[in-house]
Amino acid sequence: MSIPGDHAKHEWELTSRKPTPETLATGIMTLGLSCLPMACETVPTDTASRQWTSTVAIGTVANLHFDSPIDLSIVGERRNDVRLDLNLTVVASSTTAAEEAVATYDPTTTVADNQANIVFGPPEEGRLKGSVIARVPADVDLGVTQRGAVLQLEDMTGDIDIQNAGDISISADSNLVRVRCELGNVLIRSPVSGGSVLDVLVGVGSIQLELPSVLNARIEAQGTAGINSTHSQLPNRPGNVPYIGTTGSGSASIVATTRSGTILFTVRNGP
Repeated sequence: MSIPGDHAKHEWELTSRKPTPETLATGIMTLGLSCLPMACETVPTDTASRQWTSTVAIGTVANLHFDSPIDLSIVGERRNDVRLDLNLTVVASSTTAAEEAVATYDPTTTVADNQANIVFGPPEEGRLKGSVIARVPADVDLGVTQRGAVLQLEDMTGDIDIQNAGDISISADSNLVRVRCELGNVLIRSPVSGGSVLDVLVGVGSIQLELPSVLNARIEAQGTAGINSTHSQLPNRPGNVPYIGTTGSGSASIVATTRSGTILFTVRNGP
């Protein structure tokens, strides 16, 4: 839209006016002063660590969910509570702040509606590093939300539902194993028996499935970098060629997809 008359001329003169050396110097000085505090900011590096054991009563809940930004190892056992072996470090702006934060740190636990939630939230000051070993009832249905850390599961028999952005290792005799991993490699050892379901989707990373030597399952698999197999019942596939097939009775279901990576089928040691 055009603006008639002297107003338009005046506006054009303002927008087309060239800066003088004086205005340039003032601008540079102002810019330098405004950036100076940002340049002086430092990243907290002082740390304090603590190791301890905590027991969490969860009653007879059927569902247990962990939310964690740090490495987490979960072991299924015959028990009716959760034992946490914590090895944590807080990184803060000073040693005193880090020591106070790690000394008072505990995960948040809630139990309601037949579900227990254990959340490893941020400390009062600084950021959290370290690892946790969680010993849990083996038959509980387990959910884990893991953000950019390593996750290991062993000896679980309940259903498993994982959302993670990091490497995952699962060894379980569960009827349902569902994994959604944004970035990381996934290794699953499973007997895949009866009507069990194994459902794995990876954004960037590879999938390795260790399966029984005699496999009865319907399988859908696709890896953008190919499918490799040392399992006698499963084939190799080059490139982005999918595999859809049935072995034996086809009673179980296996769906494995990586959008950037390979899939490897191997034989599981043991029963």
